[in-house]
Amino acid sequence: MVTEEEMYNHQQQQQSELLDSQLQREQANQVQINKEQERSEASLSSSQLEIEDELERFQYLLRGKIPRNQDGEIVWDNPPNSDEVLLTDEGVNLVMRTVRFYVNKNTLLSNYNEQTINAKMEDLGISLADALFMSYGKYFLYPTAEECQEKLITRLKNKQQQQVYNSELKGEEIDKEKIWKELVNEINPSLEREKIREGGIKDKLKGYDLLLRVVQDFIHSAYQRSWNGQERLTLRQHWHITENRTPMMQPQAQSTGGLFSFFKGR
Repeated sequence: MVTEEEMYNHQQQQQSELLDSQLQREQANQVQINKEQERSEASLSSSQLEIEDELERFQYLLRGKIPRNQDGEIVWDNPPNSDEVLLTDEGVNLVMRTVRFYVNKNTLLSNYNEQTINAKMEDLGISLADALFMSYGKYFLYPTAEECQEKLITRLKNKQQQQVYNSELKGEEIDKEKIWKELVNEINPSLEREKIREGGIKDKLKGYDLLLRVVQDFIHSAYQRSWNGQERLTLRQHWHITENRTPMMQPQAQSTGGLFSFFKGR
């Protein structure tokens, strides 16, 4: 026959096992929550310092590529013609090398005051301007001979069409072939192609100042993130939150009461 004390001890053991099981489930849940938080915060810190997407986007823009949304993703199309492209491949490579020297994690995690940042940006602007201008024939994209020829033909066709319109208004007989020959004989094709090339060069150099400003602003934004160590401070705050996360639940003192506690006390 089971005594009252044996029944009491059995009840206490059941309660203890129940509490242990509940505590283990709570601890397992808390561990899982902690792991998810750590992954989330690690991902946040990593994405905060990830700059490859921005560098890739910047390079596409330098090459004159045009962004297009395709099924929710950005696709970069080639420009319709070389008029939309300012730099040669060598020019793009020079600018991107310069940008990568400055826009990196080392810069982001540095600690610069405003005076230092301004001095660095001034030196950079002068050096980059000199490098591009001293070799502008190498770094700026000029019209090719074929492109100059196409533009010359387009100009002559436009003039031809204007003469056709004038003849129609006057009611004169129209001979397009004759008009074309006259237009061609009036010009020096080689000289006209050279003029077109020089005009293309001037148009490209008009974008020189804007190019320098864009590159400087891109690099300056990276330095602004390092102003007074702000980027490092932000990351430390993330780490501090991680380290001071709410600790796991600790075992609670087991109750000495129960269904047979009355008998135990007697």
